[in-house]
Amino acid sequence: MKASAAASVLLGALATLAVALLEAAPWEGPASAALTVLPLVLFAVSPYLPLAVATAIARRPLAAGVALAGTVVASLFGLAVYVDAFVVKGENPLHALLFYAVPVVQWGIGLVTLALTAVTRGRAPAGGSPPS
Repeated sequence: MKASAAASVLLGALATLAVALLEAAPWEGPASAALTVLPLVLFAVSPYLPLAVATAIARRPLAAGVALAGTVVASLFGLAVYVDAFVVKGENPLHALLFYAVPVVQWGIGLVTLALTAVTRGRAPAGGSPPS
């Protein structure tokens, strides 16, 4: 289950990165345009950091399940909002604001997931390495 959570984090981050780059289209402008888009793209992908940490600290199957559930919820939320805005509703300059709003909600989901994973992960056995 931990491998599924890690794959989910990677898939969600890559999908968000792809959407952000496709919508920003830095290759359509001068080379300096890519540098102006970089902070926005990094902010859009940043909510996957606490989800990756939650996955890394999960020791028990329950904790890995919590990390997986949080990652799936955050990824599906972002996917639903981005698809609705960019595919269903079409072009609108205000859609760029979604790259500020969606990561804030995903950070909330990620921090709650991290806290729940930390609570459910269990303690390492004394004098030994944690179970795999």
